[in-house]
Amino acid sequence: IIRNTDSCSKDDVLKKYNISDEYILAVGSIDPKKNYMTIYRAYKLMLQSLSEEKIPQLVIVGGHPTGLTGEFIENDTELSKKITLITPSDEELDVIYRNCKFTILPTVYEGWSLTLPESLSYGKFCLCSDVAPLREIAGELSDYVETMDSVEWMNKILYYNENEDVLKSYSEKIEKNSESVFEKNVAEYLVSKGYNIRQQWEVGAYRVDMIAIFQDKKIIIECDGEKWHSTEEQIRQDMERQNVLERCGWEFIRIRGSRYFKNPEIVMKEVIEELNQKGIYPENTGDKKILRKEMKLLDKIRNRASEIIREWNESNNSSKNMRL
Repeated sequence: IIRNTDSCSKDDVLKKYNISDEYILAVGSIDPKKNYMTIYRAYKLMLQSLSEEKIPQLVIVGGHPTGLTGEFIENDTELSKKITLITPSDEELDVIYRNCKFTILPTVYEGWSLTLPESLSYGKFCLCSDVAPLREIAGELSDYVETMDSVEWMNKILYYNENEDVLKSYSEKIEKNSESVFEKNVAEYLVSKGYNIRQQWEVGAYRVDMIAIFQDKKIIIECDGEKWHSTEEQIRQDMERQNVLERCGWEFIRIRGSRYFKNPEIVMKEVIEELNQKGIYPENTGDKKILRKEMKLLDKIRNRASEIIREWNESNNSSKNMRL
């Protein structure tokens, strides 16, 4: 699928939401655990020591603002041009992600984050709260800040905003490794459901993200991240490779990163349904299916044996009656 960028261009989207050419991005609802109040304080500190042009614009995609934090940000005239709250469409968010300098994730608490892998799937460096789940996801692909320390948030936001070479270095590391974050999420989910998954599988001259195996059947699963599977040329190369492998008998399931990170539960439910339609089941299902087949065969044998015995008895009784 090639996105219709004509109907959702960079210039149109940035103009619509009053976003400058250079900005940083935060994606997450405006609620206390997302810790935007600490970021708000960091920006107030910037105003005390910096001219307005040196302060990067922060775009927060978080739905309609609620609570005290939302009120502070919406009603602060000093920061009205520096912190922007928006609720874009999915297509518009795709454009906003692609064109931001980097992202921030200041959350106080996070389970298995979707925002961080989504940022990495776009090839964007993310400045994160120093909480264990985020370190587990990104490792050395991100930098971390003491969660409630407004001064440290201010310093690091300004540092990365002013150092393009450092951001480029992170982008190069992300390009080499971030696909594995998306793939890891998908593979771990399928394994937890009992599927036999092999990652980075060589198929002839190609290497695919993963395959799902059930008995003698295999299917390729490809995880299409937004940075490396979205241009016309990248999509053309993906489809050429897929066509070659399909001619060799392989079947494909493709998972789009933008859909997955928006609602992983729905997407993975669809993946499992498609796997089952193609004859790929959890491994323990194989034992149950074989047992059911064996039981059915045994029932058929028993039924046929009963029929033969009945027919023989009827034939034998008929012969006796004829002799009488």
